[in-house]
Amino acid sequence: MKDSETGENQMAERKMLITGTDMGLGAAMTEAALAQGYIVYSCLYKKTTPTMEQLKAQYKDNLFVVEDVDIGKDSSVAAALKTVSAQTDFLDVIVNNGAINPDNFKSKLEEIDFNITQAVLNVNALGALRITKGFVGLLRRGYLKTIVNISSEAGSITDSFRITGYDYNMSKSALNMASSMLQTYLKPEGIKVLAVFPGWLQTVMGGPGAILAPIEAARRILKLVMDFQGKFNAHIFMDNEGNKIDW
Repeated sequence: MKDSETGENQMAERKMLITGTDMGLGAAMTEAALAQGYIVYSCLYKKTTPTMEQLKAQYKDNLFVVEDVDIGKDSSVAAALKTVSAQTDFLDVIVNNGAINPDNFKSKLEEIDFNITQAVLNVNALGALRITKGFVGLLRRGYLKTIVNISSEAGSITDSFRITGYDYNMSKSALNMASSMLQTYLKPEGIKVLAVFPGWLQTVMGGPGAILAPIEAARRILKLVMDFQGKFNAHIFMDNEGNKIDW
């Protein structure tokens, strides 16, 4: 049965959609949100994982695992929307976490494989836009009305110092532009957009030497969702403590 659309029920049952939850920050966001009382629609790129099975056993009806969600494909996002819409009438928060960072990240100009570059741009930048386009109708009926795009300091043009990683860095800059445009477009409807650099995380993508546990980053991001409610004139691009990062 679908949920009531009343503001009272929405406040009592906060609902969050998260992409890229197979591992790392996405899995941690799922765990942290469940611990804070959210009902979570956890979108995995592949099939369910032991982590999701454990969380499902612990949180039962508060976790909906959506498998085979490829944010790089329109048809896959449409299928995910159909699955989620059968379970709920609204969402409060969308976390666009799904992203890829292949070995091409290490490539210098002369070594770039543009087939890989196109795939990275398609997933990291357009993937978030696909999800937002598909699910914004549910978000419009939510209470918190927040979109969190997981960005990176690597996407800052002002502070750029890198000579490798064209694909990943450019994808995050493009995601930042999408975040800015989405905020301008959706502000009249009371929807807040954040582009958050989660920090250097202890994940496969973060690599050895990373300093921050994903679960800690996840908790900080959830705090930002609440801290920036209604602050439509505040900055959009920020670190995990809400400090402004230059575009």
